[in-house]
Amino acid sequence: MNLMDRPLTVYFDTNFYIWLGSAGSEDAGRVLRALNERNIRYVQSSYVVLELLSGRERNDQDQNLVDRLNRWNVEPYPIRLGYSRDADVVPWDILLLAGKERHEYSEGLKEIFDQETIARSFSHIADKPLSTDQQSDVKQALRPFLEHIGINDESNEAEQATAYLKFSANLLSQLSQSLPPESAEKIAKIDFTKPATSENLTELSEQIMAVLSDPVVSSVEQEGQLLNSVFALDDRPVCAATGRVSAQQIKKLGNSMRDAIHMNAFLTHADHIDLLQVDSSQLSLILRNKPQHLIRERGMSNRCFSTPNLESTVMYVINYDRGGR
Repeated sequence: MNLMDRPLTVYFDTNFYIWLGSAGSEDAGRVLRALNERNIRYVQSSYVVLELLSGRERNDQDQNLVDRLNRWNVEPYPIRLGYSRDADVVPWDILLLAGKERHEYSEGLKEIFDQETIARSFSHIADKPLSTDQQSDVKQALRPFLEHIGINDESNEAEQATAYLKFSANLLSQLSQSLPPESAEKIAKIDFTKPATSENLTELSEQIMAVLSDPVVSSVEQEGQLLNSVFALDDRPVCAATGRVSAQQIKKLGNSMRDAIHMNAFLTHADHIDLLQVDSSQLSLILRNKPQHLIRERGMSNRCFSTPNLESTVMYVINYDRGGR
């Protein structure tokens, strides 16, 4: 399909949906008419839906949002969670949960998000140059995890390798549930019982990389590059990895990290998505000269925008000249 033949597709951020749900009936009706007349398609991102679900309960506002999205003329462009074999997109109707059930979902998601933030912080700083003090702090923070998988100060190199191998095998077994069936079957056939020699570990690494499909590997690498872009001049991941942050700071850091997830989805689906909405601080990072953000490096910074409210968002979108990009 030619670029100009399909609907203008916009990856709106969570603020847009909060604004749309809280708008008065007349304003919401005017917004939907404008978007429908312009043939705008929104991205139904599972990540956005879950972010909204993790927030505080907004019964009337969420009901309004679901009703208004059902009045959108163009079918949304769907983005599922990761590479789940079930491949379903989280539906908007899940926002209609209320009371105890909504509270349990919300609290559960918040806990998951916080754990993901810590995990991504460790992953992000793995290849970063750290000061001696930072290295010591990270090592101390990792001690409970290492002891949990069977590694302590007395463990020799062979024992450490064996413990890592056992942990990796268990982790891959769990993660394979989110991979396509053919990949999960191949993972299950890998022999993790061989002695943990450097030669065997190298061979296992090569087997695992061969099993994972190119899109999976590329997406993980791209997300890492985006995290580097977001936190190139920001030491919050180091603070999070060493436990030197408050719960509120973890939440804010998690929001920034999930921005990278949205940007990753945008880049991955760039042939189908025209615009990405981000907050003002994220747009500043994308437009900075040095260090250069991955989105700018890819020549796509002109497809990102930030707006302060619903009206300005709609005006920007309906006046966007896709042919001039």
